[in-house]
Amino acid sequence: MHSVKGCTLKQTCPKNGQARSRCRIWCKTNSEPQRESTVQEAIIVTIKPIRETREALISMLKGMIRKTQDFPGCLTARFLDSQDRKELVIFQVWSSSEALEAYLTWRAERGDFMQINDYIEEEQVFRTYSVLV
Repeated sequence: MHSVKGCTLKQTCPKNGQARSRCRIWCKTNSEPQRESTVQEAIIVTIKPIRETREALISMLKGMIRKTQDFPGCLTARFLDSQDRKELVIFQVWSSSEALEAYLTWRAERGDFMQINDYIEEEQVFRTYSVLV
């Protein structure tokens, strides 16, 4: 299982024990208040679509990316395709880790991550990075 900021995919939240679809998916494992970060945060999401639903998924994700680009703190959001590897990639850069966390929480509360599950062969892989330059 891959994890992002403490919660693992298709399991329960280690912080509050709620089902992932009900918890604030990207909850912090440390509940102490933290200062807002000034370091930009990047996220790369790799998706393996089901062949028969690929075009429907691409259409849905294009609409989601447009909304992502308008979300506060989003500096860039791109949607990439590799037909050779049979995968789709979402690449985003955020003004801070807090902005990214707010966005992911918003998506989770809307049920967007669960909706995508009907179109993919295996779990989405989320990887976050601090932007150095």
